[in-house]
Amino acid sequence: MNGATIKEVIELFFSNNIGKTDFQLRQVTPSNNINVSTKVLTVYSEIIKLLTANQIKFYTYTPKSLKRRTLILKGIKGDFNCADVKNALNELQIPNVEIIKVQDIVFKTRKHTSHHHLVQVSHWSNTAVLMKVKGILFQKARWEFLRKKIIFQCRNCQKLGHSQANCKLQQKCVKCGETHDKYMCTIKPEDTKEALKCANCN
Repeated sequence: MNGATIKEVIELFFSNNIGKTDFQLRQVTPSNNINVSTKVLTVYSEIIKLLTANQIKFYTYTPKSLKRRTLILKGIKGDFNCADVKNALNELQIPNVEIIKVQDIVFKTRKHTSHHHLVQVSHWSNTAVLMKVKGILFQKARWEFLRKKIIFQCRNCQKLGHSQANCKLQQKCVKCGETHDKYMCTIKPEDTKEALKCANCN
């Protein structure tokens, strides 16, 4: 977080009944940003509410126990769209599994292009049960866990390492680095590359 000192953060937390043993602070140099960590989910939620209510800029990460899980579904051919696949999975009424979202994913190699589906389930879903489903839309289904090897870039502040969903930092344009949405930017697609500016290093 930024925009507050460690002392101010401590006073804010204490005044809202967050206990001394419920959190830990660390100031990061040279940015002087403050890292807040807690092992208690209810405290995590309360801290987010406090920082938001007091207009303190911050970003966070979804706790591992609340993270949605993503699997790759392979083997479904034809003209089926994401809604078709999601409906087919829901019709199976798989126990202890909640399908949140289905989206397309494309794997490209030198020889061919493969189209598969990303299936996102809730944090409490039993992925082992889901992966036992071998037939979807009258076709043989194959499952794999998604292995994320990329570094995420936030679409709000453009910094690396966190997502837009968890960001309350100042918005920055990915085209010019100014504090507005990219759709409001005056830089046009036909402009030269020299007109572009990195939001992180200028």
